[in-house]
Amino acid sequence: SALLVSCGGTFIIRWLIPRLHGFRSRHPDIEIRLSESDAPVDFAQDAADLAIRTMARPWPHDIVATPIFGEEVGPVLSPELQAELGIRSVDDLVRAPLLHTETRASAWSDWLAAAGRTDIDPTPGDRFEHFYYMLQAAASGLGVAIGPRPLVDDDIVTGRLVAPLGYIESGFHYVALRPMRDDARAEAFVAWLADAAVAA
Repeated sequence: SALLVSCGGTFIIRWLIPRLHGFRSRHPDIEIRLSESDAPVDFAQDAADLAIRTMARPWPHDIVATPIFGEEVGPVLSPELQAELGIRSVDDLVRAPLLHTETRASAWSDWLAAAGRTDIDPTPGDRFEHFYYMLQAAASGLGVAIGPRPLVDDDIVTGRLVAPLGYIESGFHYVALRPMRDDARAEAFVAWLADAAVAA
């Protein structure tokens, strides 16, 4: 049977699928099935063998938790919109349409607070149900999104997005979670994830 890996849709689309061929070539005998979920993990109820979640410390104590990478976040937008708005400092964001996602509604207020700028209203702007809709909207020039670095790196490299103000640590980590039982396939997948995160 396949190894069932549960993770958020944006992580699947933006980070995992573009790198999954690396796991396939390393472990051609292990079949992977991806399941989209951001819900808290309950291995007693869920069929998943492994879950990847974004969380802050402390990790759950009754399961095996392996941090894959820390998350950094920052404003991202299309090069065209950047050329038009010329965003070089936090002050310039007042001229920009802000984009939001329901899955992390406080992203802008969290980032502005971390940047020491509680004087800027983080609430106006278009809202999207999923992260990947919001990132697509940003790449299409509709506005500025708060992008988590692991999920926007490929778009930065290809030039679909730019991050003119850089990134700050969010306090969250991408963590691989699995039940406390011997599972060579899950261990192999976590080992590959750790290597892929270093290479990313």
